[in-house]
Amino acid sequence: SVSLGDSNESSDLWSFDLRRGVPTRFTSDPSIERALVWSPDGTQTIFNARRADSADGVRLLALYEKAANGVGAESLVLAEDSNLWPESWSPDGRYLLYSRVSSRSAELKVLPLAGERKPPYRLFDTNARTDRAQFSPDGRWIAYSSSEAGGSEVFVTSFPTPGRRVRVSLGGGSWPQWRRDGKELYYLAS
Repeated sequence: SVSLGDSNESSDLWSFDLRRGVPTRFTSDPSIERALVWSPDGTQTIFNARRADSADGVRLLALYEKAANGVGAESLVLAEDSNLWPESWSPDGRYLLYSRVSSRSAELKVLPLAGERKPPYRLFDTNARTDRAQFSPDGRWIAYSSSEAGGSEVFVTSFPTPGRRVRVSLGGGSWPQWRRDGKELYYLAS
């Protein structure tokens, strides 16, 4: 999926059929939709959109869910007092990693999705900027960007209980992506 728009006030999510090269509009609300993640089985999506107003009237990006085929209405998943960005859906479908972003910080949070909906929780107890997280294909690891070493670097830790954080990049890195078999990690060097 990709977010396309005419201005800072309006953008929509589009999906592309890679075989045929055909774009299809996924959202059409006259506001902003920016980032989308797919459920492991490919039937659902969670994306962020600027629809809900906070108490002070500032429009923030909240998380919404919609069927991947585009049929049916979207439903609000989560809104907080900061902009929310979906990062990665766990391979077993039980968790969503998302980042809570303000002008001064970004923190990774986990939203339990399976069974009784439990409240989201912080992944790390740190003041470092943490975001751009991805579950490994087996769901046992998370790769993410963090400022804990100074500038943005890529780290890996265990999941669901974060253990020792291992720095992967040297000299800058962000946007980590796992190879399909989970044996290699790619990232953008800065």
